[in-house]
Amino acid sequence: YVQGVDGATVSNNTIGNIANTLDAANESGIWFATGTVNSTISGNTITAMSGTAGGPRGIAISSGVAASNLMVSGNTITNISTTSSGNAVGIYFFSTSAGCTISNNMISNIKNSNSGGWMATALYLGSTAVVSANCTVVNNAIWDVASYGYSGYNWNGLGMLVYSGFGYNIYHNTVYMNTDQTSATGIPAALFVYSSVTNAGAIDLRDNIFSTSQTVGTDRYAIYCQSANTVFSNIDYNDYYTTGPNLGYIGSNRATLTDIQAGFGGNVNSQSLNPNFVGSDLHPTNVALMDKGFYLASVPTDITGAGRTNPPDMGAYQFSANPAVVTNAASAITTTSATLNGTINANNSTVTSLYEYGLTIAYGSSIGGLPFTITGNSVTPFSGAISGLTPCTLYHFRAKGISGGVTVYGSDLTFTSASVTPILSTTAATSVTAGAATLNGTVNANTLSTTVTFDYGLTVAYGITVPGVPSPVTGISPTAVTAAISGLLPGTTYHYRVNGTNACGITNGNDMTFTTLALAPTVVTTAATSITVSSATLNGTVTANGANTTVTFEYGLTVSY
Repeated sequence: YVQGVDGATVSNNTIGNIANTLDAANESGIWFATGTVNSTISGNTITAMSGTAGGPRGIAISSGVAASNLMVSGNTITNISTTSSGNAVGIYFFSTSAGCTISNNMISNIKNSNSGGWMATALYLGSTAVVSANCTVVNNAIWDVASYGYSGYNWNGLGMLVYSGFGYNIYHNTVYMNTDQTSATGIPAALFVYSSVTNAGAIDLRDNIFSTSQTVGTDRYAIYCQSANTVFSNIDYNDYYTTGPNLGYIGSNRATLTDIQAGFGGNVNSQSLNPNFVGSDLHPTNVALMDKGFYLASVPTDITGAGRTNPPDMGAYQFSANPAVVTNAASAITTTSATLNGTINANNSTVTSLYEYGLTIAYGSSIGGLPFTITGNSVTPFSGAISGLTPCTLYHFRAKGISGGVTVYGSDLTFTSASVTPILSTTAATSVTAGAATLNGTVNANTLSTTVTFDYGLTVAYGITVPGVPSPVTGISPTAVTAAISGLLPGTTYHYRVNGTNACGITNGNDMTFTTLALAPTVVTTAATSITVSSATLNGTVTANGANTTVTFEYGLTVSY
């Protein structure tokens, strides 16, 4: 019991085995009473509550505050029973309370066995506030609700009761009346709107399943409304199903969906299909109900937290297949662009196609696919053209589809952008001497910054690398480059080539050769020998300095020889 508290949290408790046999006092598992605001009831299990003198309530909300900001979410409420003239209630929202979200609760086995015919209801909405109740009821699963049965319309098992107030948003709930009442004249209903609800637009009713498989009772209504149809601001995309003779009631019995549409108005997209629940599992198995809802951005997930597609399934559970997304190999790969490819089977949803790409599996960039919106139930190819890539770089990418609150990814694939190769030409060496030369070439960087070097050596294995000037080279025009080398052997043939290195790797130019100049021989004239009156031997020394040298002597009567 919480009263007058701002910011209370009651969560993850198990509350039960409570039996009131003495008086008609308010028996509640959890009660947020007068003045309680900004508070939460979540994740609790409330079970085995009974009363013989009064009606037990699993959770009661009566803060009496116009903007109470209360959350009742993710609770399991079951086995709430009475034999009294009080009402057995799963969740009771009443008093002048306003501002509450009731979501993702599972409420079952709510029973009143009093033979006088009194009520059992899983969810009782009865705000008496003069302002909007501002109460959103979403993603709740309700089943196994029954009273003894009574010919008076509201004294029966009612899955959900809107008793008073206005400002109710009732979305994506599943109510399944699957337990027979005792009285053959009883009139149970999955949803009951009481006559005290009179404000125009009091109820927004969409994406719900109201179904009954009961076999006992004069009528077993999917929906029963004692008010005028003007109390509905929206009433559409609901599934109404009954095993009884009349599907609903407003002003008079409404036997068919066409009659529901005529009496309630709206319901243009509503259905009257048996969900084919299996036991107490409220996942429909009727494939005809798949994707028949209206996507509400405020309800992106179902009772389990699973994402809802666009269009979604009606009811608390998203049960149809998600879109199927496949990533295929990239194509049209260039140095700076590529086309990403994939397929999507929308599985009757509306899917937005995208690709994610980047240098790692964190991606970081995305682009819309073409076509951008995919519908239907066949495999649809879609592509994404990306640009601004870095040449010779490995990229990760994956296909992606978004439908409502569901995001589906294809597998991760990779591609490498094409390489940029510089255009190189080795040209003739210049300034060749016996021990030095200037190596020459041209480099077209072909858009990618290119570092220039020259290789040279005695064979095509080269062995020596020197930097070129200028370096690096950029742009798309041929640039003359040089390298001055020294320490060469005279009279020797050298191989050389120009190289260009960029982010994609190294490219080699063509091989060329040059031969260094030889050194002059070293010559010394020495004294003549064997001199006679008519002959002599001329002498000297010659050092060839590494080159073949032809030796001669000059002689004569003067230095003109």
